[in-house]
Amino acid sequence: EDISAGYEVSVIRTDTAGNFLDRHDYNGFNGLGSLMKILRTRDGGFIMVGTSNQSERSAGVANTQVLLMKTDANLNKLWMKQFNTTYAAVGYDVFETRDGGYAVGVFERSFNKNFKMMIVKTDASGN
Repeated sequence: EDISAGYEVSVIRTDTAGNFLDRHDYNGFNGLGSLMKILRTRDGGFIMVGTSNQSERSAGVANTQVLLMKTDANLNKLWMKQFNTTYAAVGYDVFETRDGGYAVGVFERSFNKNFKMMIVKTDASGN
């Protein structure tokens, strides 16, 4: 986590009736960020996947990166990873694997027209 930028994403937690409980802001990644999926993990924490390094003008021309972040049960960040790809990429799905790691669904877009689907497998630390 050597990255220090002024961008952040936020997670707002509500109860089952939709009442506000709390808000958590996360920073430390390149460019604008967005989260696509948040999933509770077996240890009671959460794994989040999305995109970072989005341009303020157009995500299509930015070199977007896959963003993967792990939190504890209270949504305190434990670690965050950004994965570089050849072309602009979006992390859109994640699930915990039997070995405690994660499988991340990614799509990559080259020259704004060709799409490639990928699965990135990590260990429990996101490596």
